[in-house]
Amino acid sequence: MPLDVLLLGPIAFTDYSPPECMPFGGRQQMAVHKLIGGQRVIDTLGPDDEDIQWSGRFFGAGALSTCLALDSLRAAGQVLPLSYAGMAYTIVIQVFARIFAVCLYGLNTKSAVLFRRTGRMGYWAPLCLASSSL
Repeated sequence: MPLDVLLLGPIAFTDYSPPECMPFGGRQQMAVHKLIGGQRVIDTLGPDDEDIQWSGRFFGAGALSTCLALDSLRAAGQVLPLSYAGMAYTIVIQVFARIFAVCLYGLNTKSAVLFRRTGRMGYWAPLCLASSSL
């Protein structure tokens, strides 16, 4: 599959549906300790990826069914693979908004590294690692 194809779970964003740009990156999580005399001690705690958000349009006869499929994925709250431009992520769709014109869409996701199933049916909770949570 070409590097420019955006895949979110079972859905391929092809033809005119891929967004014009896809953000990526984040920040370094840090603990800064300010000492007497103005000195600082900085502890780096690891990467903290930004949420991946994008928007675009679906065209054609399958536009509504693709929008409904994306909304179903959001409602299910499942962990999904996301890949584009040779990069791969594991995400959960936090927000999917659609406007029923030509099916404009917008997505906001949360990175999901490790998740565990809780006692509630269909509910996923972040797995805590050494007293810090995702």
